[in-house]
Amino acid sequence: MAADTVTRAEQIVYLAEWAARYKCSLQLNGEVGFGRDCVGILKDSHYIDTADAKNATAYNHEAEPGSWWEPEDSYHKHDCLAVLGHGDDALTQLHEWVKWLDGHGWGIEDTYRKPASSIDLAVHGISLPKLVRLPDWPDRGAAENGP
Repeated sequence: MAADTVTRAEQIVYLAEWAARYKCSLQLNGEVGFGRDCVGILKDSHYIDTADAKNATAYNHEAEPGSWWEPEDSYHKHDCLAVLGHGDDALTQLHEWVKWLDGHGWGIEDTYRKPASSIDLAVHGISLPKLVRLPDWPDRGAAENGP
């Protein structure tokens, strides 16, 4: 379906179901950074990290044009699955992004890290949910540029 033919309700259902597949949730009225409004996908209280996925496609074997896409208003201070703003435009951008990720073999996996200190442990915990290439995803060559 083209983005302009998908209703807000259909976008929300798709995003919530995709998030639930990975034991995550859709946040429609979230904040990221220092109080910036956003919509995004969360695991517990953390937006899903996209840095490794973005770097893998930009700098490694998937460096063909179009191997990574994110919407114009994706949060830019930290690579995570969040789009700045509340409302229809932000929701549509998140929907297009997640549809693109899903169609290009990306999913969410819990990874674990060793905290540097007890403060780091208290603030960030030990788990880091992030985007990963799903193991059963076939190598289909260069992906399309955006939705």
